[in-house]
Amino acid sequence: MKKVTVVVVLGWLLCVSLVAQPNWYSGGDLHVASALEWQQAGDANKLATAADFVSTMHQGARRPFKSWYQPTN
Repeated sequence: MKKVTVVVVLGWLLCVSLVAQPNWYSGGDLHVASALEWQQAGDANKLATAADFVSTMHQGARRPFKSWYQPTN
């Protein structure tokens, strides 16, 4: 019984900690950044921007990449 209680409490703590964390896929702002900006950006920003790219590719024709990408000179 003691093991079951410990497992339940640990499971509850895990769920609470996951809910309290911010979304790893939000907040990316490197969509039109240069390579140097990518190098200097934080890991969370890189991950969120990469998630946006993958999401856009997954959506296919519903939101083409060219519709929001503006290359810089």
